[in-house]
Amino acid sequence: MRWLKKTETVAYPTAGTPVVVHVWSTGVAGTATLTTTTTSGLTLGTDTFTFHGDVTKLAIGTVYKSVLQAGTASAISDVVTVTAKDAGDRAVTGLTVGIVSSDATQISTGSCTDNLGLAGATTAVTDGTYLCSVTPVVSSASGKAVTLTIRTVDPAVTTSTAYLTTTHAVTMGGAVSTVVLTLDKATYEPGEVMTITATAKDSSGNTPYDGQSGPTLTSNKQLGASISMSTYRGGNSISNTRSSAGVVSNTTNLFAPAAAGKFTINGRDGQTTPAEISVSATVADDAATAAANAASDAAAEAIDAANAATDAANLAAEAADAATVAAEEARDAADAATAAVEELATQVATLMAALKAQITTLANTVAKIAKKVKA
Repeated sequence: MRWLKKTETVAYPTAGTPVVVHVWSTGVAGTATLTTTTTSGLTLGTDTFTFHGDVTKLAIGTVYKSVLQAGTASAISDVVTVTAKDAGDRAVTGLTVGIVSSDATQISTGSCTDNLGLAGATTAVTDGTYLCSVTPVVSSASGKAVTLTIRTVDPAVTTSTAYLTTTHAVTMGGAVSTVVLTLDKATYEPGEVMTITATAKDSSGNTPYDGQSGPTLTSNKQLGASISMSTYRGGNSISNTRSSAGVVSNTTNLFAPAAAGKFTINGRDGQTTPAEISVSATVADDAATAAANAASDAAAEAIDAANAATDAANLAAEAADAATVAAEEARDAADAATAAVEELATQVATLMAALKAQITTLANTVAKIAKKVKA
């Protein structure tokens, strides 16, 4: 199906020679089916045409850029698309669509082009879609916010000039100045899908303008695919596939190294005075290696425990031997003490007997002296 203006023509080849077929509407919006036949009645083809009515609404279609380059007067193409529809939600072609900026010191002018049958610089667009571009002011500054009012004359208002409108908010941004790399994980399984993100700021610390090239990066270990960073959008460049409209897909994935251990992604930020940027992560052991390492660790711990038990047993045996020696020495000392006591007792007994005898002799002597004295 194609969306046609009321007087658009379509050419069909006949016997090698194109023939122009003119199609007119009745002035009523809707669809019509055209069957082309030869004079002999052979059907050459059937086509369905849609005829639109007057435009009744505008709407933002695909957003390609939300942060626009500041400090330039060069036109910025492919900012956003706008769709125009009639009351029956049919696409409306052939309109003049303009742009009014909320801040003429940042964005001066803008316009949108009817892309019937054409391909924009960013992507092919369908009938009734208008691709919009704007022109900034050379003195425009990073961080400034602007609302773009996209409009076309409302045909339903005949007494004055009124507009159908829709809006797109943008911010001005400078060139990439600083870049920080991050990974979506700190630890990966071998060969696991991974995403690198480069987050940038301009020299004013604001989000840089969309469409700048991402950094060139390498890895110190072999990855599962080459690193290809997307252009910056909203201040981010990523290693996943991203469409010009910012939609992220995984049609091209990046995979972590197969080898376990630490790996580092590094490169330069790509600016006039390049700066080194890097980020690191770790690849964990696979399940079999992890199990083997765990078993090895457990075995090592068991050996350590056995060695400790052996050491303790040896210390206990040494303590027992020392105790035995001490006991034997104590017994010998006790025996020696007993013998000494017995010998001393014998000596005392002998001395006592001798003393007793001496006392008896002395008593007898005293008695004899006493007799003599009495006599």
